[in-house]
Amino acid sequence: MEKLPTEILELILQQIPNSALETTTKNLRKTLPNNDSNDLLLLQHQFKHLTITNQEELSQLIRAADDPDHQPLIKNFTQSISSLAWRYRDNNLLVNLINQIAKASDSLRILRLRIGPLFAPEQLDELFLSNLPTLQFIDLRFNQNLSRRSYEPFLKGAYFDSSIDLISKWPETRTFRSLSFVQDPPPQREEGAYSNNRGIAQPIILFRFWCLTKLSTSAIGQHLRHLRVRIPGRNVATSFLDDPESSASDESIRVGRQTCKLPRPPFPSLKLLDLSTTILLPSSISVTLVAALLRRLPSLTHLLVDRTQLLIPPRFLADVERVKDELQNLGSVVAAAGVPRANEAQKVWNRLYKCFETELEALLVPPSRFTSQPDTPAPPILNPSTSSSSTTTNGSRRKGRSAYASAPRWKSTPTTAQTSTSTGSTTPVSPLDSCSNRSIRRKLIAQRMPDKVTILPSLSNLISLSCGTDLPPNDPFTPDDQNAQHDQETGEQEEKQGYEERTRSEWKECFETGWALGCRKVQDALTEKLLSHSRALLVWEKKLEKIRRDGNRPKTQTQMKSIIKTKTRTRKKEDEAKGKQKEKPTKSKTNNQVGKENEDDDDEDRDSEDEDQDSEEDSSEEESHEQIVRRCEANRPVLLIHETDPLRGLLVRPTDTDRCLDLVEEEDEEAHTSIFGHFLRTQHLVEVTQTRNGQFLEESEMGVQIGEKATRPPKFCSINDCDEVGRVVYDDDRGWSGARVNLFDFNNPFARPDRPHEPLLHHLSLAHKEALQNSPVWPRFHNLALSRLPLDQLDALAPLDHHLLQDSHLPASSHPLNCGHLVARKIWDIDSW
Repeated sequence: MEKLPTEILELILQQIPNSALETTTKNLRKTLPNNDSNDLLLLQHQFKHLTITNQEELSQLIRAADDPDHQPLIKNFTQSISSLAWRYRDNNLLVNLINQIAKASDSLRILRLRIGPLFAPEQLDELFLSNLPTLQFIDLRFNQNLSRRSYEPFLKGAYFDSSIDLISKWPETRTFRSLSFVQDPPPQREEGAYSNNRGIAQPIILFRFWCLTKLSTSAIGQHLRHLRVRIPGRNVATSFLDDPESSASDESIRVGRQTCKLPRPPFPSLKLLDLSTTILLPSSISVTLVAALLRRLPSLTHLLVDRTQLLIPPRFLADVERVKDELQNLGSVVAAAGVPRANEAQKVWNRLYKCFETELEALLVPPSRFTSQPDTPAPPILNPSTSSSSTTTNGSRRKGRSAYASAPRWKSTPTTAQTSTSTGSTTPVSPLDSCSNRSIRRKLIAQRMPDKVTILPSLSNLISLSCGTDLPPNDPFTPDDQNAQHDQETGEQEEKQGYEERTRSEWKECFETGWALGCRKVQDALTEKLLSHSRALLVWEKKLEKIRRDGNRPKTQTQMKSIIKTKTRTRKKEDEAKGKQKEKPTKSKTNNQVGKENEDDDDEDRDSEDEDQDSEEDSSEEESHEQIVRRCEANRPVLLIHETDPLRGLLVRPTDTDRCLDLVEEEDEEAHTSIFGHFLRTQHLVEVTQTRNGQFLEESEMGVQIGEKATRPPKFCSINDCDEVGRVVYDDDRGWSGARVNLFDFNNPFARPDRPHEPLLHHLSLAHKEALQNSPVWPRFHNLALSRLPLDQLDALAPLDHHLLQDSHLPASSHPLNCGHLVARKIWDIDSW
């Protein structure tokens, strides 16, 4: 060991799991001889993944963080902090330590916390007040279970909603990928507890789920890939199904003088969603919720809904068909989730295009015709005592509304009214002059707004659907008392023992049958969309051909009006010139009359100059025939698909030779300001590459891929992978003095010895003892003793989480390959990071 090179030692340390790296390096530093290079390497790996399991380790880490010699190690090498204890003497010490390390470290990626009943929400909020830019994974596990009644959390309102609100306020970070927010299930009810008034209502950690809705559309949630939210017995799924028309986090877009809002989809990059132990309403409503989740989360590949009452096992023999029908319906809606998603996006575009047309029509109306007249104040009411005799002769004034108050006002024009569309609320539009209207109109006309937008339904990206459900080991519908001997003789008893495997296999077949039906729905919807697009292409081609044939653009309403105005003014001026030559002055005029006539002439001259200027500007806006053709070609009907559609690689090409290079460059420069580009970005859509006649480049292969997708359904797993009941991790009656020493046995690491203070050497055989006494490491190990751990810390050494088990430790009915359970274990295990 003294001559071991540093490079080899580093390779050895890289093979150690992250969860055991700190403990291993501490023991190696005690056993290896003093070597400066090796000791520095061990220190670097010791501070790489920090683990806190008790109060003593917390105190040691606080002293190390304040040590100037260890601060460079924390800054450059610390990657994770794991707090695995449910109770500390002072939680503020832990919060201050994590904040100190988070501010000092440049490579902190993982934060794992266990939050017990004594951990206040205000203390957790202190950790998320500021953004942690290098953080990639947050794992928060709550256990608020109590052994006695306590109404303090309810009276104080001690809920952790604010923690998610603070995370939602973080700026956009592409490295933050995984978030786990888990509450342990309540402990098992004691028999007769409620009848004896000894039942306990365990505290809850979330009071409202608006915080999850806010997180789903926040900047930090745009790149979130893995999300685990387990709140036992609460309906969490509806928080991700916020109405797209009433979302408070819609994205605003400027259309002329109006500000429209586009709904922002939740979690556009989410790949794995775990809602186990939550509640989904039974029967068809739960299937509808799953379909709505997949509709709102198109990039989802793994969905875990264990113990959510999505599947209720049959309770009697006639109930078997009901379960099979629900599974077929579930498979159908999962496969066809892209159809309603495309319809929703189509509605959003139709509303936006209607808003664009309304604004363009309003700008084409000259503002001088509908100038809103401001309301003038009502004339003062004369005092009856001071009024003239003519007024008093008519008697006293009649009570009621005056004629002025009842008189009609000028109607507001579309340019001054506050308009609103179904895409969202809009801001009030203020009246503008003709120059501003012309400028806005030119910008709107220059926008690329396709005549017809068709959004194709996308195929499902789901790889696995896990809905764990408990089943009895034997068939509950076959009586065992009278026919047990007959079953044993005929061999049916062996078939009974395989009831669980047989039932899960039948459920899987029913789901796959529904999946094939859903794929047919997608194919039918695709055919219908393609026919609609073909009809729109024919209309556009005829329009383009007419423009090219005529050689001139048909006059718009504004240009026709400007031409008529010009001709009318010319004819009017000629008539006035002829009339002035024939007219002779008949009488003298006073100075006032002459002045008024001069003022009227000046006003007429100014009006004529303004009209001439308007006509000149209108004529300058006329486009050339080549520009008209180019704009018509740019607004050709388009096909859109979702950016996560499996058919994207087949239907989308990096370049499109049919579109002009100038238009492509203009779109690249103004993609963030164009209406159509803004719509594509917010709805996560891409344009399908088309040939000159508007057909698919690979139309024949599209049906082949849909057929292959129907034959490869997602993995359907109905085996539970989460605990049904939890336990009380903190009981103030037990205290800290009665804890037993947890000694390790190499054959059974989690077995506890009968005697708490038995030395480690007593567990070794005589041959091992002699070999150990003759070895050079005997002076270091013969007096080795283990410190006590309190009862609430023993769970840090026991495999409470199923994620610590390996695939080989699973029972015979293990999860299938690529199952969401196995993928989730790897994601939430710190050893895989």
